[in-house]
Amino acid sequence: MKLLSKLFVSLMLISIGISSPQGVKADESTIGVDKANKEVEFSSLSSTEKSYLESKGFSEEEEYQQTTIIETPLKAGVMSFNAINLTASTKKVNATKGYTIYVITASKAGFLELNTQLTYGTKRKTSSVIPHKVPKTYGGGIYFDYTGKKKYFACSVSTQYYTRMGIGTISAKAGGATLGR
Repeated sequence: MKLLSKLFVSLMLISIGISSPQGVKADESTIGVDKANKEVEFSSLSSTEKSYLESKGFSEEEEYQQTTIIETPLKAGVMSFNAINLTASTKKVNATKGYTIYVITASKAGFLELNTQLTYGTKRKTSSVIPHKVPKTYGGGIYFDYTGKKKYFACSVSTQYYTRMGIGTISAKAGGATLGR
C-alpha cells in the first residue's frame, strides 16, 4: 500500500512538472499600468485636444481631468510601450441636459475599437465606436438627462480600448453638473 501511494504521489508530481510552462515570466503577458488621475489646466493640453474641445464649445472655464497609463506589449521580447491618455470634462447644456466630452490619445498604436461608459451619479450611459483608419487620437462625447429635483451629478468616464498592442481600460473623472428643475 505504501508503495502504491508513493508511486501515485510521484506520478502526480511528474505530471504537474510536465504541464507547467518552463521559463515563462509572469510579467511578459501583462499590461503595465502607471495611473495618474489629475486636474489639468486647458493651457497644458495638446493642440489636438484643445482644438477638439473648442470645436465642441469647451474652453478654459471648464474643469479638465486627465489620466495617463503606460501599456506594455503582450508579446515577450518586444521593447516598446504605448502611452494612453484620457482627458474628460462635463458641462451643463440646459436645465435638464449635460454633456461629457472626452479625448483619448495613444503615443504608438492607434485605436481599433473604443467602448466608453459615462457614470453620472448612480446612472450609466455607454457608447461604442470603431474609429475609421485606426487613429491615435479620438474625441467623443455623451449627453445625459435628468428631469427630477435639482441635483449635482459627479461624472466619470471609463473607456475600454483595443489597440494592436493589446486591450486595456482607462478611467478619468470628468467634473460634474447640476441638473433638474
